[in-house]
Amino acid sequence: MQTVVDLLCEMIAIDSRSSVSNVPLANFMQTQLDHWEIERIDYVDAQGIAKTDIVAADPESASPLAFAGHLDTVSPAGWKTDPFRAAIAGDRLIGLGATDMKGPIAAFLSSARQMDPRVRPKIVLTADEEVTKQGVRDVVAKSRLLRDQRRNVSLSASPHVSRSCGATASTFSSWFIPMGAKPIPRPAEA
Repeated sequence: MQTVVDLLCEMIAIDSRSSVSNVPLANFMQTQLDHWEIERIDYVDAQGIAKTDIVAADPESASPLAFAGHLDTVSPAGWKTDPFRAAIAGDRLIGLGATDMKGPIAAFLSSARQMDPRVRPKIVLTADEEVTKQGVRDVVAKSRLLRDQRRNVSLSASPHVSRSCGATASTFSSWFIPMGAKPIPRPAEA
């Protein structure tokens, strides 16, 4: 069975910066969701670049939970090593997107695949979180798989600075947000 680290290394190797198409990574992620019902929401961003969001649901599952994450990354400006080649240094895995957000997605997906199919959460993978948030807007507006189930709760593990709870940039904050609820704004940056 593929490990979380193996999956993450493969994900890091696929360039999914916000400035390029995330379709190659979305296609790869779809191959990791064998036997799941897949809903693709495709669009072209304002720069004319093809993007894809994926909502996946195990047909046997009745779970109201969805693991949500974004496939795009920031620019690798300033990297001194190859940002698309994962490296392990001690107990750390280093690569573009390892923390935000490819690592949490790899962990979510690996965990979900090991769960009883009847309780597996949906997997929601979006584009353009680092720039326009267009992917999540499209998923909320257009996803039949999320709309068909009356009660949905989304879980995302993303590193954020949160002054309100004293967290640091390296802290993972989990957000449980009822689908359809208005997002809570992030604290203003100092």
